[in-house]
Amino acid sequence: PSYESRKQSVLEEQLLTLWKNIFNQKYITIYDDFFSLGGDSLKAIQLVSLVREAGYNFSIKNLYHLQCIQEIATFIKNNNEPTQSIK
Repeated sequence: PSYESRKQSVLEEQLLTLWKNIFNQKYITIYDDFFSLGGDSLKAIQLVSLVREAGYNFSIKNLYHLQCIQEIATFIKNNNEPTQSIK
């Protein structure tokens, strides 16, 4: 991924908040790898559940292929019509 400075999208910011809560860490970027941060099957289920609750089509399989927030946000943007924002 490109690491140039750019403004994060609203979706990226929402996902970043979820990740910070799931991992109980303050310093996570949209380029950090889910599994390198300590992501496991329970955290994956938790994340996918929260993303689905927001009305987005996203699966565990997607998470294994798209392991950073930037990639996930791009996938969601290109493959979903949101019903609401992530809480």
